[in-house]
Amino acid sequence: MSSVSDVAKVIGGTFYNSCGLDFGTSRSMIGYVDRGQKTILLPRAFDDPQNLSGIPSLFQYAADGREYVCSQVLDINGPEDDPEGVCLSVKMRLEEPQITLNGKSFTPAYIACREIQVTKELCHEAILRTIPSEPSYRNIVAGVPVRFGDELRRKYIDILRTAFGSDANIRLLPEPIAAALSYQDSVGLESSRKVLVFDMGAGTFDTVLLMPNRHRTPENPYPYRDMRSDGSYQAGDHFDRKMMDLILRKLQENQTSLDLDMLRDPVCADHLELKSCARRVKEKLSRVESIVCSVQGTDHHYDRRIERVTITRREFENEILEAVDQAVACAWDVLKSAGLHKDPGVHVILVGGSTHIPLIRQRLMQKLPHIPAGHILQHEPELAVVRGCALFALKQQTDPPSACGYAIAAYQKDKKEQGLIVVIPSGASAPYYYSGTFSLRHKGSALAIEFYEVESALEGERLRMDEGVQTETTVTHQFGRTVDTDTKIQLSIDLDTDGTLVVTVDDGIQPEKAYPIRLRSQRTHTRSSI
Repeated sequence: MSSVSDVAKVIGGTFYNSCGLDFGTSRSMIGYVDRGQKTILLPRAFDDPQNLSGIPSLFQYAADGREYVCSQVLDINGPEDDPEGVCLSVKMRLEEPQITLNGKSFTPAYIACREIQVTKELCHEAILRTIPSEPSYRNIVAGVPVRFGDELRRKYIDILRTAFGSDANIRLLPEPIAAALSYQDSVGLESSRKVLVFDMGAGTFDTVLLMPNRHRTPENPYPYRDMRSDGSYQAGDHFDRKMMDLILRKLQENQTSLDLDMLRDPVCADHLELKSCARRVKEKLSRVESIVCSVQGTDHHYDRRIERVTITRREFENEILEAVDQAVACAWDVLKSAGLHKDPGVHVILVGGSTHIPLIRQRLMQKLPHIPAGHILQHEPELAVVRGCALFALKQQTDPPSACGYAIAAYQKDKKEQGLIVVIPSGASAPYYYSGTFSLRHKGSALAIEFYEVESALEGERLRMDEGVQTETTVTHQFGRTVDTDTKIQLSIDLDTDGTLVVTVDDGIQPEKAYPIRLRSQRTHTRSSI
């Protein structure tokens, strides 16, 4: 049987009540936050027979009515022994209403919750073998895929609350940003860099362009903001199927005595055994040029047999070349759409266990020749998300809260073009006054004034509309008629000590009009400062 291993770094210190979670498609991991030395502890809590980090994301309802979770599925039965009773990759099935295993229906939320609970138990046991402190789970930072919409995010948070307790403080961190935080810590990636995340896990491929977030807010406190993203469902599982096809062809060429129909049948135990074999071979070929794999199956006389075939890395790469090139082209398109496809300053970070395949880095270098080889980074890609989540949890515990200022953006209604931007600095004393003029770029009949919150704002600083967090306060000033291009608009902004902001518009057409905004309705203020 597999057991909890003691491979976490031995270190003293007192734990914060925080941790990071990567609930993966094929395996999961929890990273703990150590307060004493600000260290992230990543226990490899399960000795995976496939020699991979993390705890298998598996759930089984056996024919005898028992439930087995995570490593128990491999320890006691194994997916290949009960294909009708095992749920694989529940993270990809959260939108399904029910999952039926051996005739019994389960909600995906229940299965996901049980897998997370067991992951926590195994990681908890592993970490206790290395340090004297007892970790708790008050604050949880969990990675969330970029493809999860609002409904799935809410469902995921509910699952996490059930798994960790209703009093847990749950925070979701976009997986690409978590990976970038990990690379900042592990290889010194600077937060000012433009980053292309190339994330290829077991079930999905995602590529996301991250830009520095110059104006952080409590709602968006990350050092990066995602600009563009794309992806597909051709990832590690797709590569496993390609490896299975290659092994089957090799067996057929060798005139195997194994029953190939049983190996191809997805509900047959031989098929799942072949799938496990294919995954092991795929992973080993990332380190060696060829391997002899042992394929276990049933012959036409229903006897169990083992046959061996040799698979080379080149043969496997020929099988997956088209899918890899599609993923690389997808990454190139994301860069091109942002006008960065020739920018040598972009850094590419590889995320997910499938990026260990050498072909991926080779094809990225060929497709993106303008990016220096040293800018295509790879460091424990399978741990990038959980490490980043744990680092973010640590940062939330140790960093003082960011001082926030305010920005008022005025632009022509329906044009959404930059007009006048006024930033009230963080910590500015009240009363505060500003007056400025700008010219209309188009004919129009209305002016929109939007209210933003920005982090560490500096007086006179320019910002894009999407760099701050827009509040619910939006004012529309009607000119009363259509005005011409180059019409000058005067705005004055007056903030008093009671937190009332008055925006006054003088359009030269009608008497100036004042629009009061109560800042106390947006954020708590003192009488002396913002």
